[in-house]
Amino acid sequence: MTHKVLLIDDDENLGPPLAAYLRRFDLDLESATRPSTGLARLAEGGVDAVILDVMLPEMDGFEVCQIGRAHV
Repeated sequence: MTHKVLLIDDDENLGPPLAAYLRRFDLDLESATRPSTGLARLAEGGVDAVILDVMLPEMDGFEVCQIGRAHV
């Protein structure tokens, strides 16, 4: 069974190597570079874990965490 991991980080270069690494552990990575995009994806459901950057555009990672916890 593959688990879904959501990466919310504004560094676009981080997603591809992290996705390749996590595939070795049967984890599927989705990336969002904006908090609003990540929160929208989280609201859709089906995400098992979130990797969250603290320093983000739009709002900081702590705010994203607080809002995102409402969807879990």
